Amino acid sequence: MNKLSDRPSMSLKDPTSIVEREKFLGFVSDQNSLACIRTVLSHPAIGPMRVKLSSFEETLAALGAMRSPRTVLVDISGEDQPLSALMRLEQVIEPGTRVLVTGDVHSVAFYRTLTRNLGIREYLPKPLDPAQLARDLLPWATGDEPRVEAHRGGSLIAVRGLAGGVGASTVAANLAWLIGVETRRHTVLLDGDLLAGSAALAANVAPSSGLRSALETPDRIDPLLIERSAQAASDRLHVLAAEEPYTEKWSYHPGAGRALVEALRQRYNFIIADLPCRVFGFAAELLGLANQSVFVTDLSPRSVSAMQAVLTDDQARSAATHVAFIRRPHQRVSRASIENALPIGLGRALIDWDKSVRIASDLGSFASAKKGPFRTAMLDLVKSVGAIMETNPL
Repeated sequence: MNKLSDRPSMSLKDPTSIVEREKFLGFVSDQNSLACIRTVLSHPAIGPMRVKLSSFEETLAALGAMRSPRTVLVDISGEDQPLSALMRLEQVIEPGTRVLVTGDVHSVAFYRTLTRNLGIREYLPKPLDPAQLARDLLPWATGDEPRVEAHRGGSLIAVRGLAGGVGASTVAANLAWLIGVETRRHTVLLDGDLLAGSAALAANVAPSSGLRSALETPDRIDPLLIERSAQAASDRLHVLAAEEPYTEKWSYHPGAGRALVEALRQRYNFIIADLPCRVFGFAAELLGLANQSVFVTDLSPRSVSAMQAVLTDDQARSAATHVAFIRRPHQRVSRASIENALPIGLGRALIDWDKSVRIASDLGSFASAKKGPFRTAMLDLVKSVGAIMETNPL
């Protein structure tokens, strides 16, 4: 079977060959994927990029009538014979075109066939999410290639709530405090939301303008900038956060998150990233770079259902996933019911959330510093993420 890039070159006599090739053009068949891709590609720094709502047949017709873009994304969802469909695509694109594919097939064998035998650069299984696209689509769309992560240095743990107000920021702050203060590992609490983030408030430290500066001009990121920008909550726990005004415009440079994380890995054993429930831009990059993810949710039926949907897709990409369920005082949910509600192979924590936790958060202190059910559950989460050995007492 020939690869898509092995066909003979287009003749110079073809009138379409003198037209400048578009950098990127995407075709997807559903509104959710369209909105997700447009969100990731909406940064002013990368310029306008077109993504269209189109069936596979309409995609073939459109590509056959135009000069092929340098990178094209096509959607094969719903095709009975997806490999045959891609061979038809071969007839309407130019050699050298970088082809990305999205679809509804979830199979490692299918992925390998596309990327190893057909020359497809990347296969993105649905449902798509911003973190996946920031990691696997954005570099191709901007003319680059995804970097192979060496995972050297510190470990990045992304903490994200599925809805606002479920307690993800409190979990992130207390996780960072236990790792940094009690296990004595060099730790930084990194706020992924420069406008509405609360990491600085949770740790009772001052926000810094250095984080914004790093994300606007990643070429300036160096150990000195990090040292000046990260505020000390203790000798081995620092906080890197900002509180930028909503009325002031600033420009996030795509790829700055990666540059920042690479620098932080060299300085800290653990990077705890507190992410907003809606991830895009900087937060999406952090989620895509994370070694481990901690999803935080309450125990309402709607939240549990949403969590199951997220985990089904996330588990297919990474086994380093943990779930923290917040149990309010009036709720009577057993650990056994939590175990049965989730896919196997995931770390779990059932965190009792009483009045003292809320008071500590309001005062900028750490509830896990005092003995009680909350501290016990957080220690279980610390062990789950590998920050302390089971036999090493705190």
